Amino acid sequence: MKSRYSDVQKISLSAFLLILATLATVIAKMSGIPFLRFCQITFAPAVIMFASLSMGPLYGAIVGGGSDLLGFLLYPTGTLNPFYTILAILWGVLPWLLLMVTKKWRSALRFPWMVYATLAIIMGLLIYGFFGTGYFSQRFETTFGESALAAKIVFLCIQLAMDIGLCIGLSFTNKYFQKSILDYPDIPSPNEVALIATICELVIGVLGNASALMFYFYVIVDTGTALSFAAILLFLLAMSSINILVNSALLSWLLIFSRRFGVTSRNNGGEQ
Repeated sequence: MKSRYSDVQKISLSAFLLILATLATVIAKMSGIPFLRFCQITFAPAVIMFASLSMGPLYGAIVGGGSDLLGFLLYPTGTLNPFYTILAILWGVLPWLLLMVTKKWRSALRFPWMVYATLAIIMGLLIYGFFGTGYFSQRFETTFGESALAAKIVFLCIQLAMDIGLCIGLSFTNKYFQKSILDYPDIPSPNEVALIATICELVIGVLGNASALMFYFYVIVDTGTALSFAAILLFLLAMSSINILVNSALLSWLLIFSRRFGVTSRNNGGEQ
């Protein structure tokens, strides 16, 4: 995706996106699950990925790393973990790298079967984690007591309903894009965006965050944790499908609106 912004516009837009991503980071910290603070639903990745796809990996890295550091200063929840800052920078770099690959197969990405298959696998892993392991049992029993089993079922039903609803929303977004594709010839389709968001969420949001959390407990504070690495992965997976769909839809509309209403930079020596 070729940038249409001048250097001045890039600086101004990245400053605005940095503020927005920082706000999203702080909101996610404040609204996290009380007994699982590391499990968050956040739209900060969409803002960072938008900076990456629209202006390049350097600005994406600045918005990502800056939002993590500012978020820590505004709402500290413990000792600063540099691993999280590195992951925030990766949110601004990896989408651009993936776009270099996915744009070569755009005709094959008109149907998001890879995204839907990934979401189905995540749901299957959650069902196994909820009922085939004891990873979630203690947390639910401590919070809900004798209603722990019912709470698990309700949680999975709510998640499934949200996944279906968000998938429908993504489908309508893609239909709108395809009808107006001549107006947006050089931006990725919502289905392509969803694939990029899915890979980023699994690599950075799940595997990366789980590693960062273990690094925090065993290296930074050196207290250890009662949760195993596998348990942390499952807890993060519980939030990942919603984050994938929320950030996919939001990023798609950000790209569409910026291309439709945004101010463009010099093109062939003139102003558009």
